[in-house]
Amino acid sequence: MARTNKTRYAVLGLLSSGPKSGYDIRRESEHGIGHFWHETYGAIYPMLRRLEEEGLIQGESGGHGRRPRRVYPITPRGLDALRAWLAAPPERSRVRDELLLKAYFGREARDALLRHVQRCKVESLARLAELDGIRRRLEQCCSSHPDQPFWLITVSMGVHRARTCASWCDETLQRIRRLDAPEVFTVEEHTTTGPEAVT
Repeated sequence: MARTNKTRYAVLGLLSSGPKSGYDIRRESEHGIGHFWHETYGAIYPMLRRLEEEGLIQGESGGHGRRPRRVYPITPRGLDALRAWLAAPPERSRVRDELLLKAYFGREARDALLRHVQRCKVESLARLAELDGIRRRLEQCCSSHPDQPFWLITVSMGVHRARTCASWCDETLQRIRRLDAPEVFTVEEHTTTGPEAVT
């Protein structure tokens, strides 16, 4: 089954709060939804043209000056399309995780895998600090914005994922290091697992 192009709904969603130019959408895509959804700049401008052709947005001149910009209000049809997509169950994301792929074959390069996991932990902790900063800014600067509770929901998911990833890194590092540790047998183990145990 063909997968739905989500760029159209990311753009419609960003325009649902008010008219924006392509540059505005690029900025909000990077600094707003960018911590959980990546859109390439090369996909945004063609999508704006397509949405305008479909009557889901309406381009118009906005602002004045040496370089007047074109802004795009969402149309009633566009808002209906956005709401219909929001009501549909999300499609399951396909996972392609290079670290896990390398972990699966980690027996062939155990030391390298240790380094990869250590780096993953550092990045996860840095991500936690970044998301905490985003959360504080949203709480301080956007307390009266009607979308603030929903923005904080997405940040909360990022925090949980980063914490879980850091915890997984700790667990994985311990597990790999135990593989290199010499086995220690107690006297009891020797008496119950030696050759005499089968006689």
